[in-house]
Amino acid sequence: MTFVFRKIKILTFFIFIFLNFNSYSHAHMKGTYSSEQDALKKSLELGC
Repeated sequence: MTFVFRKIKILTFFIFIFLNFNSYSHAHMKGTYSSEQDALKKSLELGC
């Protein structure tokens, strides 16, 4: 029984790591921009 719980803990750990290091999870919902000027221009269009 302990072996099963150990496998579940290891699997949970790897799932947690995978979800936290997904590079797309930190992207802005409206898009990413190559320069600060592009971001400022888009923010004005969005009314920010």
